[in-house]
Amino acid sequence: MITLFIAPVLGAIADFSASKKRFLLFFAYLGALFTVLLYFSRSGDVYRTLMFFLLAQICFVAANVFYDAFLPHIASEDQMDRVSGKGYAYVTLERASIRAGAGAHSWHENWESARR
Repeated sequence: MITLFIAPVLGAIADFSASKKRFLLFFAYLGALFTVLLYFSRSGDVYRTLMFFLLAQICFVAANVFYDAFLPHIASEDQMDRVSGKGYAYVTLERASIRAGAGAHSWHENWESARR
């Protein structure tokens, strides 16, 4: 809900600002920081965990706004769809490989504990 209201404002800033890269890096690093802080949440830290997750999600959406603002600068009008589609495909493949790796790791751990 928060991102619903801040995304248009950030989009306007991205369209009219010469500091797209700074904003992108700021929100990306801040989102990564909140994601790392999730590691330190323990059982029962519900509010802290929710706060870190919410802030990481807001930073992720904000970073994506500035990431998307770079598309007109890296692709011509007739190539925007192709470049955007390739970027989406690469991210999808990356996420699938991460999930497959995590699944394989989990499967291996379960297999090893079952063999004992």
